[in-house]
Amino acid sequence: MTVITHPATIEAEQAPLIDPAQLRDYAEFLPGAQVLQLIRTFTKELETRPSMVLHLARQGDLANARAAAHFLKGAALSIGARRIALIADTVEHASDDAIISQAQELPACALDTLAELETVQAGLRDAA
Repeated sequence: MTVITHPATIEAEQAPLIDPAQLRDYAEFLPGAQVLQLIRTFTKELETRPSMVLHLARQGDLANARAAAHFLKGAALSIGARRIALIADTVEHASDDAIISQAQELPACALDTLAELETVQAGLRDAA
């Protein structure tokens, strides 16, 4: 089983977009269709949550921006999306002065992660 380390222990730039070992672990005990459903559910989060975090931060609603970043971090860690989890963790714990600049990294990372997830999904469909 893959051990999940605390996001703050790895630098975001060095973290993989997706941890393939975590998805392989899921595939060992879940049918492929369920793994694909997990990915689809997370994909929906990636389509909205990063922009929501940034919007909330820009509006000065820092408590809700941090809460949304925390939610995103948890969802990302559950699927093995390491890099965006690390960035979300940084946003969650950022100072009031730095939260917007940190949150600005989320939408681009979400797009990169979505592209990687498309590749992962295609591989899982082919293996099924």
